[in-house]
Amino acid sequence: MEKTLLVILIDINPFFWGKNSQFSIGSLLEHLMVYCNAFTLLNPQNKLSIIAYNTTQSEVLFPKPPLVLSDQSDHRTDEYAHQKQQQQNRDNRSVTQNTLISILKEAVLTMSKSEVGSLETTTSFGSLLSVSLSCALCCIHTNSNCDLECHYHCPLLCGLDIKKNLSNSSFKGYSSRILCISVSPDVPSQYLQVMNGVFAAQKNNIPIDGCVIPLLSSSPDSSFLQQACQLSRGFYCRIVYPQATSHYLLSCFTASTTCRKSLVAPKQSDVDYKVSCFCHQKRVDQGYVCSVCLSVLCKDDYQYCPVCSMKMTEYRPPSVIIKDEK
Repeated sequence: MEKTLLVILIDINPFFWGKNSQFSIGSLLEHLMVYCNAFTLLNPQNKLSIIAYNTTQSEVLFPKPPLVLSDQSDHRTDEYAHQKQQQQNRDNRSVTQNTLISILKEAVLTMSKSEVGSLETTTSFGSLLSVSLSCALCCIHTNSNCDLECHYHCPLLCGLDIKKNLSNSSFKGYSSRILCISVSPDVPSQYLQVMNGVFAAQKNNIPIDGCVIPLLSSSPDSSFLQQACQLSRGFYCRIVYPQATSHYLLSCFTASTTCRKSLVAPKQSDVDYKVSCFCHQKRVDQGYVCSVCLSVLCKDDYQYCPVCSMKMTEYRPPSVIIKDEK
């Protein structure tokens, strides 16, 4: 059976989670645990990582990051840290459902508290999708090329022993994919970063699945995730009933990459390829692109690019030469 490395991105934006009293972040974690248990039961060798992101930061919640051993510490300190690292590896391998829920809730609460102060001064409540996507790609790349030397820097090598199973300290044969659970709207200023991550995932054959939970009645679809799912050959799903989130996750995102070829993909509405300009953050069908930073502008009256401050040249349409027919 195919072995899968799954990275789940959870949007914990408190501005939008606080608007819905019927479906909370704790309910989402309980639904997510049902999906994670089903995913790990498909193959005991499946690996799982959970990353949470909000408006200010992105953090790996599970598994716990490994300890960093200092080169200047004495032998006793290194031995104690080595024993503590082995105990942490065993905890990550034998974690129970209640323990994982408590870990996730504690981490979510800590990240939310650190964000309360910034919400009072910020004007944009969009989450850092680009940062979490880059973190997921780095995590997949690191663990797909890991060896004995980078064992302490690979968080998903939680079930391996350093002195034993040296031949198994590789992630060769694993197929990787990313599942993004989003509740906040897209941020136009992150368009380039998100597209760069999508193209990197497409080049490495990493499908990106998108799951949008509309906590507000006026919540639109995520055009970023729609484009990411179509370009990377992933599934996109907009949840109609948030109380049935586990049913959506199990029916749409449980199958591996190989099995999806034999399944019927969820119906997706027309993908919106409109780009938001960087100057006014408006959706435009036709715009002007900076040749240096590739920023999209809705007007051509800028002498300098508002993003990279480079001098803008006047746009001149190509001349058409008409030859006389003889």
